[in-house]
Parts: sequence; structure tokens; C-alpha cells
Amino acid sequence: MTTLLHVAFAAAVHSLLFVLLRGPARGGLPLDEWAAAFVRLIVLGGFAASLLATIAGARSGRQRELFVRDTIAMLALLLPLAFALTRGASRDEGGIILVVTLALRLAPSVMSFVAGAIPDTRVLALLAFAWYAPFAAWTLVTSYAQGDQPHFLLAAETLRTGSFDLTPLYRDGTLFAQLSGAKPTPDDLETHSLALPAGTRLPQGYVFPLLLLPGWIVAQRLGAELIVAGIAALAAAVAFELMRDVAQDRPATRVAWLCLAALAPFATLATHIYPNALGALLLVLAFRYAVTTPGPRPFAAGLAAGATFLLTPRDTLTAGLLLLWVVLARRPFAIRLAAGMGVMAIVAGAVDFLTMGVPLPFAGYVAGLFTFAQARESALWLRPDLGLLGMLFDRAFGLAGSAPWVFIGALGVIPLWRAQPRAAAALLLATIGTLGGLAFYRLWEGGWAPPNRYLVDVLPLWAPFVGAALAVARSVWERAVAAVFVAWSAIATIAFLAVPTWSYSAEESRLLEVLRPLPIDPLSWLPSFHVVGASPLPGAVALAVVLVGVAVFGTRRRLVTA
Repeated sequence: MTTLLHVAFAAAVHSLLFVLLRGPARGGLPLDEWAAAFVRLIVLGGFAASLLATIAGARSGRQRELFVRDTIAMLALLLPLAFALTRGASRDEGGIILVVTLALRLAPSVMSFVAGAIPDTRVLALLAFAWYAPFAAWTLVTSYAQGDQPHFLLAAETLRTGSFDLTPLYRDGTLFAQLSGAKPTPDDLETHSLALPAGTRLPQGYVFPLLLLPGWIVAQRLGAELIVAGIAALAAAVAFELMRDVAQDRPATRVAWLCLAALAPFATLATHIYPNALGALLLVLAFRYAVTTPGPRPFAAGLAAGATFLLTPRDTLTAGLLLLWVVLARRPFAIRLAAGMGVMAIVAGAVDFLTMGVPLPFAGYVAGLFTFAQARESALWLRPDLGLLGMLFDRAFGLAGSAPWVFIGALGVIPLWRAQPRAAAALLLATIGTLGGLAFYRLWEGGWAPPNRYLVDVLPLWAPFVGAALAVARSVWERAVAAVFVAWSAIATIAFLAVPTWSYSAEESRLLEVLRPLPIDPLSWLPSFHVVGASPLPGAVALAVVLVGVAVFGTRRRLVTA
């Protein structure tokens, strides 16, 4: 009875809000497409939060408590009303109101999760999707599809027509212009397409566009965005299972999962059409089946790891590190893991033979890299120091600029190693080894995309260390520093989700440019590896020393395990 009353009350409140924002309380909201989307997403996102609260209440037996909390959280709906009546004309401000409102509306479910009242990871997948989906839809009215995104969507369209050849779509240019705001340029074709005798192909392959295809058929770009959001939600849910296996199910682990799932860079890439969330899903499945689950499933782990042959060499590097760890630490499982990877390598070769005419995995990638090297410069370089330090500390493209919460994990490395030496070794090898490999990639920034794109794939493997760090952070200053890192990450996430174009930087941080009018500049003290005339190495090396020092300080902490 309480559940039905909860749903009915939520439906009434959000219906009333919809009527008010479309009529009497419209205020300064213009008749633009973004304003209509703002109203729909506030109402649908808020009602979805109520449904999620009812599910959480039913699963935990706390229906009345969740009803009361959700009712209080509905006071957040006054924010969009106040915005419409007092300002209303600014799309960017509307985006910020949208993010803050939906965050507050999801607070009851989040609080129940942190308290341990939501043990079901399926509910966590719904929670993550409820967070990603509205902002994935918001990108349609706030930004064009940029970077690789329109090319993935064009590939989905060619699959819809039963072809692999992108030539007609590029030549016509109409669909590309609708998606990206301009017709394709020679530069677009040079860096995002591969000219073969059989026609123009997508170098990244067609598996990711194939996954986008159902959404594209049903709702075009919106459908594709929601497919990515769903994949990211699944990856986040499996990541919690891995974190629970390694760092145990405790409040610190749950807070660390919230940082992973709700903050940049995972949340920002969950709302853009890139394959990184899919890579994260495959890798976290592979590592969980091979390393952390109580009953290892090496062949299934091999299939998940080998599926990265259908995505990017970056993900396969991480999968290869898993195989290396299994050979060293769990040799009896190595043959079955390698067999699973071998099966998927054969599948990937067959797919590339069908699409590219070459029976080898990554045929398109390899050909694309050679083409890029001939036209411009090699995609690989011998300055891993710049690549590694840039990925960590660059104020525009590195973790320090928009996701410093990740650095909290340094404190948890040694404690987790002591508590779970086998799992910690595997996860450290994967994350540090992948970072080391990416450091040799000249385009370590991730291209024209939200920052830290390449790191999203391995972040779920690092998240257990963040959970361990939060569990062992006992002093006031340790918790204060962690709170500051999370707070800044939250501010950056709000900015990126509210105004997606703010997540795209050329040389200087776009976020820094937006925040520059503030009395305190929060980013300019960080090094920049792209601004002309900057000298990033001294500052970046100093920050690296501090990070290593934090990890060493972790030797004084022990993680209590049951």
C-alpha cells in the first residue's frame, strides 16, 4: 500500500510540475527546443528518481522511510520553478539547474545505498542509468556530436542500410552536417575514415556501431546515446561487484563506487557516444571472472578479455596484462583464459575480414595509424614522461583538472595490497601497466573528446583502491583532503553534464576559461602540457612526488577485513 501511495503521490507532484512549467510558471523559459527538453527531463528524471526510491524501499523493506525521504527530496523541484520564474533564458544555467535538481532527487536512493540498504546490483544499474540517461538526452539540445561520435553514427546508418561503405554518406554530407553542425572536411576524412578498394571504412571497426544500431533505428542519436548510457550503467554495476569482492561491502566502498559512477570521467563518457564504457564493461567482467570472484571462471574471463579485440588496442593491452598476471599467479587457469581470448581473436579476425578485407584483429586501426603517420606524424612517441604526467596532472586533459578523486586511491594501495595481495597485484598491474602503455601514445589526451577518455576503461579496476583509502583515512586532514578532491570533481562533473561543450578543450582548459572570472582560480596553478610557453615538467614532477609520498604514507594504515 505504501508503495502504491508513493508512486501515486510522485506522479501527481511531477504532473503538476509539468503543467506549471508549461503554463503558469513558465516565466522566462523561451519557446526553444532546449527549454522543452529541460522541462521534460526535469519531470521524467524526477519521477524516475521516485520510482527508484520505491524499488529501493521494496528491496530493503523500508518503504515508509524511502517515501518520507523522497517526499523531502521533492522540494528540489522548487529549483527549476524558481529558475523559470526569475531567469529562464540561459540554457547553460538551465543545464546546471537540471544537474543539481536530479542529483538532489536521487539523494534518497543514494543515501539508502551508502547505508547498505540496497544490496542488489541490479538496482545500482538502474540508479546509474537514472543518472546518465537525462544528461545523454540533454546533449542533443546543447551540443553537436563531436570528435569520433558522428562517424560512429554514420557507421550505424550504413549498417542499417546493409552496407559497410561510408562513401555515399560522406559524399552527400547531409547526415554528417545534421549530427556535427558542418559537412565533413578533408581533415575529418583523413583522421576518421579509411579508403579501401571496396569503399570507405570506419577504422575503429563496426562492432560498436552495431551495438548502437537498435537505438539508432528507433530514435537516431537519442537512441544511440541511451544505448551508451545503458552500457555504462551495466559497467558501473559490475564494477561494484568487483569492488565488493576486493575491498568488501562497507560504507567506504559504496562511497568510492559513487565517485566512480557519478563523477567525471565515467559519468561524462556515459553521456557521449564513445566506446570507452563498453571497454570498461568488458575489462571489469574479465578481471572479476578471473581474479576477484569466489568461483573463478577463466574461460568466460577470456571471452570478455578477448572481446576487446573487437574494440581498441588500448583495451587489449589491459586484457594482455590480465593474461600475464594469470600466467604468473594462477597458472592452472592460464590455458582456459588464453583459449577464451583466442576464440575472440579468431572472431575479431573474421569480422575484420568481412568489413576490411584483412583477416586480422585491428586491421582498420593499424591501417589508420599508418595513414595518419604518413599524412602527419607517428601516433607513437618516445616521451612517455610527458604522456604519463599529462594524463595525471594536465589541467585540461588530466585527472587533476576534473577528476582528482581518483588520486585518493594512492593512500589505499598498500593497505589493500596487505589485505588482498593477489587481487591488488592484478589490479595494480592492469592500471599502472595500461597507463605506462598509453604514455607512449602521442594522442594521450583522447582526441577531441571529454578529458580522461582513455582512462575510463580501467577506472573500475582502480576504484577498489579508492574504497580502501576511504576506509583507512582516519585523521581529519586525510578526510578533508579527500572531501576537497571529491568536491572539485563534483563541480567539474556538474559543469560537464550541464554544458557538454565545456568538457572539450583545445589547448587551455575550457573549464578554466569558464571559471576565470571567479575571485579564486582553481586550475591555473596546475601544469599545462599544451599551452604554448608553459613549462609543465617541474610542477608535474612535484605533484608526482607528492602522490608517491601519499602511497608510501599508506604503509602506516591497515585495512580491517572480516
